[in-house]
Amino acid sequence: MAGEGRPVLAVLGRSDRRLSKALRLQVPSDVPPGPGGLLGLELEFSVRSARDGRVHFGSLIHRLALDGTALDPGDPNAYRCSWGGVITSDGAEAEIATPPVRARPGFAARLQAWARTGEAELRRAAPRGVGLDGYSAHFSAAMPARLNDRVCRLYAETFAADLMLLMDRADSPGLLVRPRPGRTELCGEFIENEPLAAAAAFVAGSTRACAAAVRRQSARTALPPRLEVRLARAVHRYGWYVDRGAFGTDLHAASRRALLPRASGGTISAQSHLELAWAAAREALADDAAASDLQAAQAMVTGSLPLPAEHGQPDDAPGGQRGGDVRSPLDGTVVPDTPRLCAHVRPGFTLRPVAATWDFTVFEASGPGRRAYACIPRDSLPGFAAALEEGALDDAIAAYLALSTRRRVLSAPQQTASPGLYDRMGAPAGLLAPERDPQTGHQESGESGAKRTLARPGTEGSQKGSPVRPESGSHRSRNRRRAGRRRRGRCRAHAQAQQDPSFCVRPALRLVLSRHPGQRKRLETPHRGEQPQVASHGDSDTYRRTRQRRFFPWPPKQPRQRPARWPGRPTRGATPAPMPGASPGREKLQHQGGLHPIGPWASHS
Repeated sequence: MAGEGRPVLAVLGRSDRRLSKALRLQVPSDVPPGPGGLLGLELEFSVRSARDGRVHFGSLIHRLALDGTALDPGDPNAYRCSWGGVITSDGAEAEIATPPVRARPGFAARLQAWARTGEAELRRAAPRGVGLDGYSAHFSAAMPARLNDRVCRLYAETFAADLMLLMDRADSPGLLVRPRPGRTELCGEFIENEPLAAAAAFVAGSTRACAAAVRRQSARTALPPRLEVRLARAVHRYGWYVDRGAFGTDLHAASRRALLPRASGGTISAQSHLELAWAAAREALADDAAASDLQAAQAMVTGSLPLPAEHGQPDDAPGGQRGGDVRSPLDGTVVPDTPRLCAHVRPGFTLRPVAATWDFTVFEASGPGRRAYACIPRDSLPGFAAALEEGALDDAIAAYLALSTRRRVLSAPQQTASPGLYDRMGAPAGLLAPERDPQTGHQESGESGAKRTLARPGTEGSQKGSPVRPESGSHRSRNRRRAGRRRRGRCRAHAQAQQDPSFCVRPALRLVLSRHPGQRKRLETPHRGEQPQVASHGDSDTYRRTRQRRFFPWPPKQPRQRPARWPGRPTRGATPAPMPGASPGREKLQHQGGLHPIGPWASHS
């Protein structure tokens, strides 16, 4: 009820920071999903016209009558629609994205229903005479960042071949395994109906099994045998590409009869590996899956239902061509796990969403005098909507709007991890978690997390090489840090050389400190039989690197008028003892010329 937040406000005061904390205390949060505990699905469609052939959906989407709002900070073409999902364009293809579904009993049927609802809404909005053909399917499973890279690499070696059997047709190219911020993304062929339900159950269980194996060594015994696979680097986003021929044979040509090479030696049939992989995934799901969630996958593994590659013709497989005027009714029985985003009118202010992603949602609160922003993470969104409807947040938000402060700015991805109130919002793309550079694997800037309109897996030539990206700011900072460490190391070495006469500087190109104040010179160690050279920094003719053939100890300091004397010379005028291992030519040169190949008293003439 309204006014429940007043005791909290009375304790905390009314500053901007404490009012933000009051909001956080009033918003309950769900338990964060574990690995594989949250599933998302993206389905892509190629768009064609009976008259003009293929149509670029990116040039068409903004002219459609879509019941939605553009809220994605990284994708200006994405419309979050009233049915609960997103309709967008990924380059030339049309795409629908379902709301995240928690992995609990009935999740496969719910994800399948969301896919049907989104496809029906897309076909409803498409102009007449425009048809949609299934293009690709992308599964996303929640995954902690500290496990994501290792889980993806392990998945490519253990479960990738089996997921390809469950998803790919006879003409499909392969599978993409990509660690994305907060989730593992698996991209394959377009599927629907029973193959979609089977793949959803397999993805949820297999990602959990890989995460458990990464965390605990004992859990690796439950995994299927590792395979010898030739992985390629993904082109457009960081990750790995598993080609249909990456296992030494054409996986889809032989299907269940293919022989897959084990990493430990020997081979195993694709059917046997598929059975072991499904057993591991089913065990990892445990009580979070109902019998209906496992039914489709069990039938495809045992052979009761054919695999997509076992269909007679590609057009008969899921995603074949359909008439352009097919329009399915919306399924109104699907209830989202997260509340649908809409405007809320409360006493003293109006709240409406302005940004929404997989991880967080930002609302704009408009009051009589000014505006403020409330950032709510995904796990806190159900509790936030319930508390807002009950009026428990009215006092905190209204009191924040009454302040005149402008200090708090929402501008960094770290701020989206917990609920909070802010005075201003920076660039929306700056709130996105940084993506990985596909060439180097290093994190890019936050604004680079925006969606790229590039070719997707399944197109001809989608895995060809791409130009190397220019050096980012993080790389320049790393190089500066490395140069600073090298410079500090050289300074410590020279300081130790001054304190310890027996200290030997081993690099071939050395810096020595001259006895003349303010003059620093570079001494090059000569080749055998050559005169040693001393070059200043500005002398480009003698500033060259030579290969060091022999190391000499740093002799103790001697008077400058006797530079040719060796330590331990018995009397003046006596012949100095030769150095161990020194050639006669060098010994004579050192004695006559008065030069030593290394040392602070080397000749400066």
